[in-house]
Amino acid sequence: MRDLNDIRLDINKVDDELKKLFLQRMEYVDQVREYKAATNTSVKNKSREADILKSRADILTNSLDIVFAL
Repeated sequence: MRDLNDIRLDINKVDDELKKLFLQRMEYVDQVREYKAATNTSVKNKSREADILKSRADILTNSLDIVFAL
């Protein structure tokens, strides 16, 4: 069995990576905002947003099913 402190260190590393990825994602979101402002494109695209939410929910549901099946 692994030491609890080692496990917590690994969790902290993952959290740091998640933060890095989230900030990178927000940079891309800002680029989308700039593009849409420059091209006078609608900010909302309900169909795309629904597809994204569904795919993310599916990923999380499948991942949770795997974790809780263990």
